[in-house]
Amino acid sequence: MGRGYFTREAVEAIHAHLDEQLGKTGVRFDRYYVCPHHPEDNCDCRKPKPKFLLEAAREYGLDLTRCFMVGDRPSDIQAGVTAGTKTILVLTGAGRETLAKQEVNPDFVAEDIGGAATWILKRNS
Repeated sequence: MGRGYFTREAVEAIHAHLDEQLGKTGVRFDRYYVCPHHPEDNCDCRKPKPKFLLEAAREYGLDLTRCFMVGDRPSDIQAGVTAGTKTILVLTGAGRETLAKQEVNPDFVAEDIGGAATWILKRNS
């Protein structure tokens, strides 16, 4: 939104698609956190700042040391590290490029979101 790549309506359509597709497997999202600002706005909610992770922890009583931040960009991993979560880099999207640049050191690298979910479930069983 902030960069103008997506309208608010497009972002909401993506969330609805995620709800529909992942809902088939029993996944449910309580809330989506979206920064509407441009990177140059230097807001508090744009990754790699962890504002939304900290806000979610407060709202839902989460222990961030037991949570996971999954993403494909350095800002995703940096936000997770700053917030105190375990971090997973997925190789989909920009993930392969992120891994090649070696700018971050995630706790785990997964081929895709399914691989990330499998790793999380194994750790928590």
